Amino acid sequence: MTQHQRKPGFTLIELLTVIGVLGLLMAIILPSLAKARLIAKVVAVNAELYNFGLALESYGMDNKGVYPPTRFDCNADSLAHFWAMPKELVESGYLSGGQSGVVRYADVEDRFNRGFAYKYVAPGPMRSYYGDIMTLRLQIPDGFPYNESETHKAYSDPKTAPVHWMIFSVGPEFTMKTLDETGFPVSKRFWYSSAAKKGVITRVRLKNGTHIGSFEGNP
Repeated sequence: MTQHQRKPGFTLIELLTVIGVLGLLMAIILPSLAKARLIAKVVAVNAELYNFGLALESYGMDNKGVYPPTRFDCNADSLAHFWAMPKELVESGYLSGGQSGVVRYADVEDRFNRGFAYKYVAPGPMRSYYGDIMTLRLQIPDGFPYNESETHKAYSDPKTAPVHWMIFSVGPEFTMKTLDETGFPVSKRFWYSSAAKKGVITRVRLKNGTHIGSFEGNP
C-alpha cells in the first residue's frame, strides 16, 4: 500500500484574512473607479456639447445671426422631452436625425439621461412639436456671467438678452423639481460642480460671441 502525502492548504483563519484584505481593497478601489467613470462621462459630454455648439454657430452664420427656436411638448410626457435639440439643425444637415419620440429630432443622446437628447434653450420664439408658437422668457441672473446676483430678469428678445442660446446635459443627480426653480438652467448655481458631483453640464453662447460653461471647471 502506498501512503499518499497530505498536501498543505489554507487554514480557516488564513482564508478569512485574505477575504478581509480583498474586501478592504475593493472598498478603497470602487469609489475611485466610480469617480473616474463620472469624470470620463463629464469629459465626453463636454466634447459633444462643443460639437453641437459648432453646429449652432454654423447655423447662425448661414441664417444671418438667427438661431433655432426653443421646442416644447404638450403631451403627457412633456417634461421628459422638454427643450429638445432643434430639428432645424437636422433639416439643415448639421446633425443626423433621430427617432421621434425617443431622442426627438437629433440622433444624440444625453449620457446622463438615456433615451433623451441634450437640451437647448434660446430667448425668443418657442415652438411645439406640432407648430404652435409661444415665446420663451429666459430667466437670467443680473450681472451674469461675471457678477451673478440673486435677482433675475426675463429676456424674450434675443437682440437684448445677454445669452443667445444654451445647450446642456441634465447631468448627475438631476430631478424634475429643478425645473421650477428661478434661474434654471442659466444660473451658475445649477451648473455641474466637481466637488458636489452634480449639476447640469453646460455650454452657453453669450451675446459677445464667447462660449462659457461648466467645461471651464467649476470648483
